[in-house]
Amino acid sequence: MRITHIALKSFMHATEDFEKVLSCLRNLVPFNFEYDVDKSDGHFGNPISTLRVGITSQGQIAEFMGFMTKELSKDDMAELIDKLEKRLVGNKLYFRLDKMAAFKGEVALGEGVQVILTVTSYPYERKGIIKGLRELLL
Repeated sequence: MRITHIALKSFMHATEDFEKVLSCLRNLVPFNFEYDVDKSDGHFGNPISTLRVGITSQGQIAEFMGFMTKELSKDDMAELIDKLEKRLVGNKLYFRLDKMAAFKGEVALGEGVQVILTVTSYPYERKGIIKGLRELLL
């Protein structure tokens, strides 16, 4: 099992400050990164932007995962591990981090920043991926 890609994305409403949302992501990613911004309209025509960060370097993936396992509380880590089976869809693991906590320099499960880990396994075996992710997160 190997993580091949990590994506972080955060929606940004017109009332939010771009620099503050970007600082949230900077507090969650322990190295310099490039980002993309997609703009769209919400249900009522309100502008919504999506700030996206993609991590593909194996060194940076390892650094990000080490940072997450170090910074998440024991309770959050236990919750993430307990819900691995529900959060794994195909070869992607989905979870969310708290945007307000990130703004304060903290890492916690919550709402606001979606994290997607793309995992490869040859041959593809769901149980093997879950076991590998559990070992990685412990």
